[in-house]
Amino acid sequence: MTDHPKSLGADDFADYLAVIPGIYGRVGSRNPENPATHFGHHHEQFDIDERALLLAAEYHVRYALNYLSE
Repeated sequence: MTDHPKSLGADDFADYLAVIPGIYGRVGSRNPENPATHFGHHHEQFDIDERALLLAAEYHVRYALNYLSE
């Protein structure tokens, strides 16, 4: 995990958090060994490293299980 500069990219999500507790996180998919993953999500040459999706899913499942075990 790394810190990320503040952004207004999730400003609508704040409306949800005003009503119910929650968390907003970003998941990166850049692979230093695969230049095709270096483009932004809205770029025509963007190609996601699908392994990042598995890691993101695992992170969210572990977070939920940890929360539910408290």
